[in-house]
Amino acid sequence: MPGLRKLICHIRIRRLLLMVLGLLCAIAISAIAWNSIDVIRQHQAASRLGLVNLLADKSLKLTTELAVERGLTSTLLAIPDKLDPDQLVRLNNQRKRTDNRYQEFSQILQKHHAPEGATPLEQAYPTMQQIHQQLQQLRREVDRIFLGDRVPQISLRWLGLMTGKINDISKLQRSIMAPTEETGHVINYGQMLRDSFYTMAEYAGRERATIGRAIALERALDEGELRQLVQFREAMEYGEKKSFEVLDFYPETPEIKAALARYHSIFKGSFEQLRNQVLEAGRSGMPYPVTELVWFSEASRSIDTITAISEAASIHNQQDIDIIQQQANQTVASLLATILLVFMLFIATYLITYRRILSPLNLLENAAKTIESGNLNQPFLIDAQDEFGRLGQSFESMRLSLLADRQKRELAEQELRKLHQAVEQSVSSLVITDAKGVTEYVNPRFELTTGFRQEEVIGKRYNKTRSGQTPKAVYEQMWRTIKSGHTWEGELQNRKKSGELFWELVSISPVRNKQGEISNYIGMHHDITQRKAMEEQLNFLAYHDELTGLPNRSLLTDRFTQLISHSQRHQKKVALLILDLNRFKLINDSLGHETGDRVLVEVGNRLTKLARTSDTVSRYGGAEFVILLTEIESANTVTDFARRISREISKPITVGDRLLHVSCTIGVALWPEDGKTLDNLLSNADAAMYQAKKRNGEKLQFFTEELNHQVQQRMEMENGLRNAVQGNELELYYQPQFNQQTNRITGMEALLRWHHPHRGLISPDRFIPLAEETGLILPIGEWVLETACLQLKQFQRNGYPDLVVAVNVSVRQLEGQDMTDTVHRIISKTAINPSSLEIEITESTMMEDPDRMIEALSALKKLGVRLALDDFGTGHSSLSYLQRFPFDKIKIDRAFIRNITRSEDDAAIAMTIGAMAKSLKLEVIAEGVETEEQMKFLKRCGCDNIQGYLISKPIPAMEFGHLLAQHQIQPFWLTQNPDPQLQ
Repeated sequence: MPGLRKLICHIRIRRLLLMVLGLLCAIAISAIAWNSIDVIRQHQAASRLGLVNLLADKSLKLTTELAVERGLTSTLLAIPDKLDPDQLVRLNNQRKRTDNRYQEFSQILQKHHAPEGATPLEQAYPTMQQIHQQLQQLRREVDRIFLGDRVPQISLRWLGLMTGKINDISKLQRSIMAPTEETGHVINYGQMLRDSFYTMAEYAGRERATIGRAIALERALDEGELRQLVQFREAMEYGEKKSFEVLDFYPETPEIKAALARYHSIFKGSFEQLRNQVLEAGRSGMPYPVTELVWFSEASRSIDTITAISEAASIHNQQDIDIIQQQANQTVASLLATILLVFMLFIATYLITYRRILSPLNLLENAAKTIESGNLNQPFLIDAQDEFGRLGQSFESMRLSLLADRQKRELAEQELRKLHQAVEQSVSSLVITDAKGVTEYVNPRFELTTGFRQEEVIGKRYNKTRSGQTPKAVYEQMWRTIKSGHTWEGELQNRKKSGELFWELVSISPVRNKQGEISNYIGMHHDITQRKAMEEQLNFLAYHDELTGLPNRSLLTDRFTQLISHSQRHQKKVALLILDLNRFKLINDSLGHETGDRVLVEVGNRLTKLARTSDTVSRYGGAEFVILLTEIESANTVTDFARRISREISKPITVGDRLLHVSCTIGVALWPEDGKTLDNLLSNADAAMYQAKKRNGEKLQFFTEELNHQVQQRMEMENGLRNAVQGNELELYYQPQFNQQTNRITGMEALLRWHHPHRGLISPDRFIPLAEETGLILPIGEWVLETACLQLKQFQRNGYPDLVVAVNVSVRQLEGQDMTDTVHRIISKTAINPSSLEIEITESTMMEDPDRMIEALSALKKLGVRLALDDFGTGHSSLSYLQRFPFDKIKIDRAFIRNITRSEDDAAIAMTIGAMAKSLKLEVIAEGVETEEQMKFLKRCGCDNIQGYLISKPIPAMEFGHLLAQHQIQPFWLTQNPDPQLQ
């Protein structure tokens, strides 16, 4: 016992609990296993009862059918005459019923057959097959007799052989009925009842066969047969007595009651009377009251009443067996439920034990190890209100207390490390002095910024970096502030050890000891030298142009304000000049923006050199410069200065290995005559400059009232033009293009007209340049293109499918937007054939930037549209350029057509253009044709296409439709119908 107690004490609690649970589970499983053996036996016995009862019923049915076949065959064999077909059919049907009963019985035996088995049931199937084969052999012998092979006493032999087979089957059935231990009436009386009924049915069948054979032979019963019949009757009565004794133990079920009533009515009633009559005739030798077949039928019907009672009793037996099987199944289910319940109880017990005991013990052990290892960050919680829960709370309180102490210590250490690291790695210099200004500490940044090492400044007054550039009053103010306990901030210009000056943003704060006295000063010094330089740079860029360094508009405005104040006081005039470099865009586009920038810088330098100190030269934007001239005596002074500017600008400018020549246009506005504000002067000078650009010769223009009027008109026209598209004020006129060979109008040129609400019809020459200058040509051009295509589609639907529309396109449209996408979208929207659209571009526009024009026009050509060169001969295009452009047509300018019949030069030019176009495989059209002489001359020159007032002036779309019909043009739909009445 002491040894066992010691062993138990050394076992861990968790293992001991698991051992106890395992022992209890083993005891429960053993008890259940012991009970399960008996339950399994009961279930097997119940299953066997059902099988035995089923085999007994099938065996009784089989022997009954065999007895019927035995009696019928015996009777037919006894008939001396040849059997009729009906008798043979009846015999064949009986054989089928017998075979069906055999199949039912044999299938059950086959299902339980086991060649190596030891029980009678497992070995019964081969025996049954052998009996059936013997039966088939007997049937074949009987069939030969029926076919004429008569054998004496064959009827008696058959009767004896078949009786033997029936007995064999009965013995087989009894052999597989193994004894059982059940004591209920199903086992005690079931087999007894079946044996009794089998005895009654068997001897009744023998009686049926014996009497039937005598009736068939038409002879009286001999003494031997009479003794057999008496024995048969005694056996039947004995079976009947035993049967009814057993039936007394059965409940009177409806099936048994009905079967007994039928038995007394037939077997003990009508059949008993018929039997007595037949026996009386058989003893006396009198004729039998019925034939052999009628006797056989009535006897069989009476025997069926016996089997009916057996089947009714069998039904009750099966019900009892079902109850036994159900009870066995319930026992099995109860056993399974008990097993499941025990298992669930074990699981629940284990979970509860694990939850309430094992898990808290494990947590307590882990917590102790965790605290022992120094890991205090993991919380320790036990979700319980018992002793383990209170013990866990104690562990958690201890952990939190230890963790708080350690965190405070680590936080303090971390703060010290951060502070030290921040001071050491700070981008600002840190200086700590005592109350008298003696240096106690400087960080590494101080050494990097000033060049002084720590040993050079520590222990000395902090004055090594003073430059002498900071006023003494600043230092005095600083000391007054920090000694009073406040923080001083300011900018100081100090000196490095190398002598280099630098700017510092300084913040000095006092530090007090426990007594509240100032013990130290902490100074933060941040180098702001680069910021100071950047501020100066930003200040410069805020008022100066980044490229040229000249004053920008902001500084120009400030200078103008100061200048006007000065000029008003001294009664002096001021001149404002706007200078624009001519064709500067060409330099940017052809040579690049870098070259253009260098040109602008050189121009700015030249202007600065020409200007006086009091003057202001400003870059206004792009290639424009603004110059403010002060103390102007007269306009001649401005003129001389402007001309000097023009001459200086016109001098060659060297950029790299290129020598560039530029010129300028200057517009001048005087203060206060032309404006009192800077915006007014700029606007008026700008108007004068644009006026100068239109002039030939000197590009210098002073602002005048007439220009002011033009500016006002231009502004009004610009505002009106912006509303023209949305206000439906624009309209397209169409001028026909005529082919002299076919005498047909083959095309039309779309020409824009503006119906101003107040000024009426405005010529395109007045508003098209303004639209190009303001950029309005882009939306207007897109509207023109879409409207012309829509109108063309309408004319084509009206019967002129070959009609072509020509639309003029400006350089702004080709450069200011993706013209290819616009044309493609409009063609898709209007659903016209791309070859029906002709894009016209003037020769001067083409030569502004040939390479870019070739690229733009090639993209349009890929869409399938036609391209025409307008105003050919007025520009400076060469034949080589013309070959590079993808044009389909050349349009001879009206300037050569006007005097073509009177001027040999113009005639020669026209003939040359026609010959050149023919060699280049280009179409030619002449515009401005007004006389028949011009038309005939052009036809001789090979120019078949003409356009001009001779055919028609530009007219609206509706009138153009009438013109198509009046000009003897047959619509397409008329040419398809030759009926004159429809023409």
